[in-house]
Amino acid sequence: MYISIPDCKEVRNEEVGEKHLFYNIHINGTLHCSVRYSSLLQLHEQLKRDFGSGALDPFPPKKALYVDVSHSEERRLQLQRWIQRIAKNPRMTASPTFQTFLLNAQKDLPETDEEVSIFVSLMNGKSIKIEIISTDQTDDVLETLCGVLGIKPNNTFYFGLYLVHDVVGNSAIRRLQEFESPFITLKREPHELQLRKAYWNPETDLQLYDDPIALNLLYLEAISDFRNHIVTCDAETAERLKAYRTTKDRQAFLDLARQQAGYASIAFGDAVVKLPQEEESRKAKVSLSYGKLTMNYENKEAVVYDIARMQAWRSCLDNDNIELQFDYLFTDANGDDEEETKMVKVQCEQIIHLAMHLQYIAEEMARDASKTRIKRPADRVGLFKPRKQGSRKMDMTFLTSDLNESGTGDQKLVVSMSHLLARSQEEA
Repeated sequence: MYISIPDCKEVRNEEVGEKHLFYNIHINGTLHCSVRYSSLLQLHEQLKRDFGSGALDPFPPKKALYVDVSHSEERRLQLQRWIQRIAKNPRMTASPTFQTFLLNAQKDLPETDEEVSIFVSLMNGKSIKIEIISTDQTDDVLETLCGVLGIKPNNTFYFGLYLVHDVVGNSAIRRLQEFESPFITLKREPHELQLRKAYWNPETDLQLYDDPIALNLLYLEAISDFRNHIVTCDAETAERLKAYRTTKDRQAFLDLARQQAGYASIAFGDAVVKLPQEEESRKAKVSLSYGKLTMNYENKEAVVYDIARMQAWRSCLDNDNIELQFDYLFTDANGDDEEETKMVKVQCEQIIHLAMHLQYIAEEMARDASKTRIKRPADRVGLFKPRKQGSRKMDMTFLTSDLNESGTGDQKLVVSMSHLLARSQEEA
């Protein structure tokens, strides 16, 4: 989690004629909430009770007189350093105290909970309208959505909610985190909300084959990735994929798709990379997949970093730019058995999104190595029941059959496979 307090604002309460200073808290590059000094002090005191005073940095002292925006810079920097130290402690950030603070701070107080509707798109462009409470957290909304779709409850958290630029799957902004309210987030960030896979290991697909709805969602996502050129294949493979689509053999389609370049990967665009053995930075295109961070340089050279060999990584400010720094265990260039840890630095427009997904992949790799199952609704603290959706009957044929955004059955997506085939033949 990368957290910062880049600025603050002064708000006047006209009813009582008082002014208050609010600090804008950004999480992973996005404005999350605006809070007063007193709210942060209350968080500090509660975390001291939970973890002990030695686990926290000293809290910036209270001023005797009111501090306005023009004289707030020193305190803003102090508060930012204080909260960034907390963000580096996974036990603290995962604690109910910190998670509850983030959720409550995001609410537009004194706004009360209310029943609202929210739209979530699938990878075929179709949207599902669900009824929720305005302050439901991400996992609450995800449980409600998966219940409406008919996904087996234990498979709920194989999927996640993502902010996207559009519903055709070209570009994801970020994955919503547990402490957020999707409804409030969408009010502040007017983008689309989309349901996507929340894991990276391609072999995990197999665990969802016995769930018809989950299988269809994987199938739709694979089709979208082919259509958007995220996954590529040769002409012969395109013909086989087209045949599996014709026979509606979802499993065979996915089994073959998993073997293709780009499957279960995400591209982060252009980046500037500073390598430890080179004085000058280099330009590259960066992508992530299960266990691998890949840099494709302008000279066509591709360098693949094994995530398991990364000793640590962090998001840091460097000359007003946020960069990802990671310590990597390099083998000796001469082929000797000696290994040495050196730092690699990466800057790109989506660097925070990259750092978040790097963390997700590392957590998944650790879970797979220990053979720990994915989280289930029953594992969550507290009792949450998916929201009832009223008496209306929802038409789900677009998900359980081959309907897509044009409403013409399998035709449009078969056409997309034909385009893929034609493109493969041209490249050959």
